[in-house]
Amino acid sequence: FRFQKFLPGLLLQQKKQQTRLWVSFQEGYRPPSLLDLQSNTNFFIANPNLLPESSQQFEAGFKYQQNYYQSLIKFFEVHYKDLFQSQFVSGQASTKINIGRARTQGLVLQNRWTYKQNQFELNYSFLRAKDRTRQQNLNLTPRHSVYLKFVKNFKSQSFSFQQRWSSEIYDLSFVTGLQEEISQW
Repeated sequence: FRFQKFLPGLLLQQKKQQTRLWVSFQEGYRPPSLLDLQSNTNFFIANPNLLPESSQQFEAGFKYQQNYYQSLIKFFEVHYKDLFQSQFVSGQASTKINIGRARTQGLVLQNRWTYKQNQFELNYSFLRAKDRTRQQNLNLTPRHSVYLKFVKNFKSQSFSFQQRWSSEIYDLSFVTGLQEEISQW
């Protein structure tokens, strides 16, 4: 019971026949796992001093749906305190540390078309994720992502094609220990 916390939240929404408009606020909380606190392996070193991560999240969005078409747009912002992040400490071994304060802001655009046995989906997301303590980008958080999906359903089987493109992804260099942009995944 060391890591218990009451988490308030609020959702205001308006639904009409084909649309939904919402604004929400939620507090988040993530305690460290037993692995994070006490388990040592060749690749991971426990951190018994790891503090729980907490957040305050705001989201606003609009969704439209009619017959064969669905569209969604949402904006979000999250403020973190004591955010967990992996850090290399020696060779291939890493540990989790609290990096202090961080903020993510983003925009998500989703579109889905369905016609007979076919479904087509195209999504775009923008994410600004900053470590506010060290004034740098959060590791492994792509700035831009595009997701494409096509599904063709047959009587007893389906065919699916999915592709994701991401850009402006940062991580720590094994050589220098400094943050650098990595190639697209």
